[in-house]
Amino acid sequence: MEYTLFVVLAPFTLGILLVTGFLIRQNGKGPEAKALLTYFLFVSAYLLNNLIELLLPTPAATLTAVKAEHLFFSFLPVIWFHFALLYTGASRKVSLSIVLTLALFSVATNILIQTNHLHHLVWRRFNYFPVRGYLTMRADYGPWMWLYGVFMYALYIIGSFVILKSALGGNKMYRYQALVIVTGALVPLIFNLFYVFHLIPFLRKDFTPISFSITALSGYIGITKFRLFKIIPVAREKIIQGLDTGILLFDSGSSLIDYNKKAASLFNLDSNTIGQHFTEQKDLTPLTPLLTGETDTIPITIEGDKGKSTFSARLSHMESNDSSVMTVTLVDITKETRLLHEKEALADQLIEKNQELENAQDTIIQQEKLAVIGQLTAGIAHEINNPLSFAKNNYHIFRHYFQKLLSSFPQKTRESEALIEQLNLILGDSEEGTNRAIAIVHDLLKFSRPVRGEQRQLLNINKAVETCLIMVGSELRYVSEVVEAYDQNLPGIECRESEIDQVIINILTNALHATRKKSQLSMADYKPCIKIETWSDNTSVFCAISDNGEEIRSQDLPHLFEPFFTTKKRGEGTGLGLSIAREIIEGRYSGSIWVDITTTEEECKSKRFIFSLPIKNKNRKISRDIHENSNNFGRTTII
Repeated sequence: MEYTLFVVLAPFTLGILLVTGFLIRQNGKGPEAKALLTYFLFVSAYLLNNLIELLLPTPAATLTAVKAEHLFFSFLPVIWFHFALLYTGASRKVSLSIVLTLALFSVATNILIQTNHLHHLVWRRFNYFPVRGYLTMRADYGPWMWLYGVFMYALYIIGSFVILKSALGGNKMYRYQALVIVTGALVPLIFNLFYVFHLIPFLRKDFTPISFSITALSGYIGITKFRLFKIIPVAREKIIQGLDTGILLFDSGSSLIDYNKKAASLFNLDSNTIGQHFTEQKDLTPLTPLLTGETDTIPITIEGDKGKSTFSARLSHMESNDSSVMTVTLVDITKETRLLHEKEALADQLIEKNQELENAQDTIIQQEKLAVIGQLTAGIAHEINNPLSFAKNNYHIFRHYFQKLLSSFPQKTRESEALIEQLNLILGDSEEGTNRAIAIVHDLLKFSRPVRGEQRQLLNINKAVETCLIMVGSELRYVSEVVEAYDQNLPGIECRESEIDQVIINILTNALHATRKKSQLSMADYKPCIKIETWSDNTSVFCAISDNGEEIRSQDLPHLFEPFFTTKKRGEGTGLGLSIAREIIEGRYSGSIWVDITTTEEECKSKRFIFSLPIKNKNRKISRDIHENSNNFGRTTII
């Protein structure tokens, strides 16, 4: 009865196997699909030979069919195990060489089957007997067949365990897939156990080939209902392995427990590093701040085949099965870092170019103002010089005739002598005022263009200061105390004396006006003071003129040296003094001039104008670091 049932069910089972194999070919393109398709083809060949075995008329033909059955049946456990590894992604941990080694056991089994008549390791003896027109064979198993049985059951059970374990960590779809696949694999194994160990006494025919119909149905359900090969657990593994992001897993003791392909290439990891503490791997030392809890994100630089790369390493914690797992992800930020550096460099260049543009604009404005001053100077000189010349000439003529007139008086009285003295004073003041007006026009001309014919010569700045003090002494005498502190060992500087005098006088005049204005506030405890200092270093000679007069407002500081800028009332100043001084010091002598409002001198604690001139006239700016040398200060004079 069971033989007839087998013959009836075999074609049906073969049809299901072929239909499911066709669905696998249509829906799966990966290696796991190819492995399962190979499995179904070997099962189909095994079933077909098992059917032929019943239909053959002679014992020799039956034995040939039995040997052909085992040619396919012996490889089924290895193919199934290989599929399980591919389906779960465990093939990364179990190499193909191991699978091929297992396949050698199946090859050896087939060789022993074909040569059984020489050693009887597979079958000890055969028994043939007809049953209702079918010739059947029963054999007593030899030691190799029992060993092969253990091998076969072990591979099926281990493969099923790998699939079920992988599905436990996935979603419901993966669990359903795994359950269906494992059911299809284990049902034929159970049927084989029933037959081999005679667990069903009345069952004389091995229905293991027919039970593979369950395997085919499981595959069909897995493909049509649970989208087998469309979504499988290995897809997640492939994604993780294919990521350009490095991933490392550490246990709570900071020992490495897993990594992906990218991380392996970055840190030269292999299977021997699994289970080792991170400190045992020299390449993992950049991750120390993360794994020791100092921080959760750090940038690291790794030297590779294509040069240095920058990665952002980030630590996160996961709880799994009552244990803590630390995950380190490494994202390549080389391009972003390079772009950031380029952006910062471009920003710096932009700031620099913008500053250069502003400086150029200021220079153009300055030059335009100076050009206007030059034009105004020429007009002023033309318009004022002629009247001043007339006044000066007429003054000399008047003095000449006045002297002649005095000589004609026969006798001088006390009253007449007093009158003459008074007139002489008036004439002297008039001469001084006329000369002063002529000097002002001359200074304007010197500002617009250097005096022709005046050559540069070595000048001691102390001498220039003393000369200027004499020139403005009459004004300073009744306004301010003057403190002089000179370095008596100053080197000479190459310059035109008239230009340096002009700078000193302009600064002194500003100091005078500042102290005078503050004195007008009638502050009882205010003592006007102007201090003049000179010193030198290895490159320059310095002169500083400070006063404790009216303070400079912070908003006025950037404009102090601009032409026409003045804080005086209209009509009291032209705003040219400091701009002329800067043009002479910086434009003609490559020196520097600036104002220091943070002085700490007790006797004159206020603003301080400083200019420097190079000892050797080099075309460069001088450092504004002030090296005061109080030991070299000379005399102190009160005017």
